[in-house]
Amino acid sequence: MLENAVIFQKLKKFKNTENFGTWKLIIRHLLLLLHARKCPHEIENFNIFKAQCILVQCRHAKRILKHIEYCSDKIHCNEPYCRSSKKLLFHWNNCKNDNCDICAAVKKSDINQSSVLKQDGQQQLNNSSEQDASKQSTILTVSSERNQLSLAESESLSSNINDDSTSPAAVCELLLSVFRTMLSMQECVAFRRSHFFQPISICELEQYFAVKMDDVMRMLGYCCCRSLSYTVMPLPCRGNPSCFIRRNGYYYYYKKIVEVDGKCNVVKYIYCRKCFNEIPEDMIIDENSDASDKIRKEKFVMLKNNQAIYETFVTCNICSKKWHRICALHHDGIHPEGFICEKCRIKKNITLPKNKFTAKLLPQNKMSVHIENRVNKLLRNNKADDKEVIIRVLSDCNAETEVKPFMKARFCDSGLMSDTFPYRSKAIFAFQIIDDKEICFFGMFVQEYGSSCPPPNSRQIYIAYLDSVKYFEPQNLRTTVYQEILLGYMEYAKSLGYRTSTYFTRKNGTKMPYFNFRFMKVNIWACPSNRNNEYIFYCHPLEQKIPNEKKLQEWYKCLLDKGIMENIIVDYKEMYKHIQDSHFTSVTELPYFEGDWIPDMLESLIMELKEGIQKRTTDVSMIDGPILAHTIQNNDQKENVTVSQDVISEKQIFEDALLHIKKHRETYFVAILYTNKVVNILKPIYDFDTLISCKLMRTRNHFFSMAKEFKWEFSSLRRTKFSTMAICYRLHMCDMESIAICAKCRIAYASWHCTFCEVTKSCYP
Repeated sequence: MLENAVIFQKLKKFKNTENFGTWKLIIRHLLLLLHARKCPHEIENFNIFKAQCILVQCRHAKRILKHIEYCSDKIHCNEPYCRSSKKLLFHWNNCKNDNCDICAAVKKSDINQSSVLKQDGQQQLNNSSEQDASKQSTILTVSSERNQLSLAESESLSSNINDDSTSPAAVCELLLSVFRTMLSMQECVAFRRSHFFQPISICELEQYFAVKMDDVMRMLGYCCCRSLSYTVMPLPCRGNPSCFIRRNGYYYYYKKIVEVDGKCNVVKYIYCRKCFNEIPEDMIIDENSDASDKIRKEKFVMLKNNQAIYETFVTCNICSKKWHRICALHHDGIHPEGFICEKCRIKKNITLPKNKFTAKLLPQNKMSVHIENRVNKLLRNNKADDKEVIIRVLSDCNAETEVKPFMKARFCDSGLMSDTFPYRSKAIFAFQIIDDKEICFFGMFVQEYGSSCPPPNSRQIYIAYLDSVKYFEPQNLRTTVYQEILLGYMEYAKSLGYRTSTYFTRKNGTKMPYFNFRFMKVNIWACPSNRNNEYIFYCHPLEQKIPNEKKLQEWYKCLLDKGIMENIIVDYKEMYKHIQDSHFTSVTELPYFEGDWIPDMLESLIMELKEGIQKRTTDVSMIDGPILAHTIQNNDQKENVTVSQDVISEKQIFEDALLHIKKHRETYFVAILYTNKVVNILKPIYDFDTLISCKLMRTRNHFFSMAKEFKWEFSSLRRTKFSTMAICYRLHMCDMESIAICAKCRIAYASWHCTFCEVTKSCYP
């Protein structure tokens, strides 16, 4: 193999620094093709235990050469690197210029190759310091790398043979050290740039080796051979809500301890480099404190977003072997007696205690039963009876949407619009049992505005958040099941109506709730999530595809068309078309939901209009001269001009808002459940579902922050199982301070209790 460091040194004599990077890539391309021509290793029947070429890109180069051999299309071939490789090889075979920048560098490097090999081999045998090794890592040769690998293999094998007392974990570490040596050669490969040739990932080789070693470690009584760490997630930037610090990205960090109500709270300041450098002053003002409380920029420390947090271990009570807590699926709250590994349970004939904190044991209500029956009926019709789905309403509480300041000052203070909109927030989640363990695969937060809510939110539903992970089985029914859950919810909301939290007292003294009319509309905002901004589940699988905006819109249209066919939905429209058909004339007729984009859009729109008018007024008042002499004669008149122009036209706000809505006309849907004529004759229907108070699921933000704090990841199936188990335990134990004690056994079993009486009359199963 030709040495890259020598070539790059020669290249610097031919080309300046501006074109050096481009010529370096061309040389790399040619070198790899020339190497693949002479390389004796085969590309078929790849096996980790057979001798392979040290260049991971060699196999790809061989495939390109094999393609070029039979390729007849010289101009329009779509095979990657085909045309560029043909041009390079043609130039190499026909170039007669001794001073060619490309060919001369390659030919001259052959003269110094033998001396470089000898020098590098001696450096490797001398086992130089880590700093020197890093400097020389770019000029390691094939022979020196092979010597390094063979030396590590011989040392590992001799250690395993001579030391009979080595523990299984130490043996595993020695075997892994052999593989790490081979992995370290990734640093030495000169053609490792991913945008040049797409090599076989060395991580795949590591995965292959780890799977084989997992079987060995399980035979020895351990869970696996891996050092597992949690996923490094993007960090939110304090300077801009839409800015995130990506993995391996640099950021500025400062920590301050603030005392609030006798408690010390840690406040973290995180800025990306762009936002930090854009701050004009040397001081950063804390927006939560006085302007005098400033933080000097020199106190911030630059860090890299690559701090790995490793999974914790649990120790077996009998054999004292360590298992990953997630591999063992052990939760101290569920199994307070401690952890006993699988091998010891079989040996001692110890059965695993039954988990009493499962999703199936969470209480049901009429809504969850309705949706669950609908979904499971679909599975039975598709011959998937063993794939039962569990639906639970985890939170059902009262909340209010408060109108934002600019909107409130413009419309609420004058009585054109209510300043609060009461609604009922619900969290609906779906579970499934896979490998005898529950997993949570679907979640949805909805806002239900009853008929007692002031217009324009009266009798409307807003689907605030909807999220899923890809572990549902069978996979071919995944999309259908998601749609069935949504249609089941809409069907329930349409048929049963909505009950308020207001009660009236009967003559016998009992309290009964008022009931509202059925819902009319369901509002859906088709906005896909991304890796930096997840909706409900923390840390989705990397292999899970995130739909773009167009595909998500098609998915919702397919859902709504299915709802029309089943007579659940009368019709659906885009928000812009719905506004036109309903003949709206004011922004007070637009729906105003918590967390929706319309309130934020209206707030920023009013602020921009107000700032624009103030700026124009200031410019007018500063003009002096004969032009305005007949209109502005004194200061009183100037003040009158300012006041008159500060009045923002309601029509102007509505027209500008309509332009913004028109831009997003394809992303906002309004599903109509009843027509206006039918709504006037509807009778109230009683819904006996009681309120469910759950701090964990009260809001999406609280649940997501808890999942982030406790590392409830959904990045893999094993972590999804553990996260689901931990979430279910929290759901059973939430609000423990207000738990009712069973009247029979006097045991506080779970936090779910009757909302009408003070004691529970019977135990939960």
